[in-house]
Amino acid sequence: MCGPPGSDTFILVTETASLPTPRTATLPAPRSSGLPLAWWAPALTLAERLAAPGLPAAATDPATGSAPWDVGDGGGFALRLAHLAVDGATAAALAAETAERLAARAAKPHWAEYTEAALAAAPRAWTS
Repeated sequence: MCGPPGSDTFILVTETASLPTPRTATLPAPRSSGLPLAWWAPALTLAERLAAPGLPAAATDPATGSAPWDVGDGGGFALRLAHLAVDGATAAALAAETAERLAARAAKPHWAEYTEAALAAAPRAWTS
């Protein structure tokens, strides 16, 4: 509240009787991430897949047709594979590997643990 006009004074008035009784807010219980166990595995890079122990076995009989990466820049990808010393059969085996098998042989990356922790700490959506 201000003092008389021209006085440049302020008077602090605190009247608490009309304030509501303080309550403790309750947040919804945190939830588990609800993601499949191997949700993060398909996002691993080629280098991470190659570094994980137990590379998948290359197919003994080459499949007919073109490789999955031939859709785009097949030559560029072939150079990348050569730089990593990976042949086409191993690359095809890596591409065909299931997320569950890849997750079993690779360590879960820190970003996946961070994501799961954030989702576990998030409150459930409010429903009516």
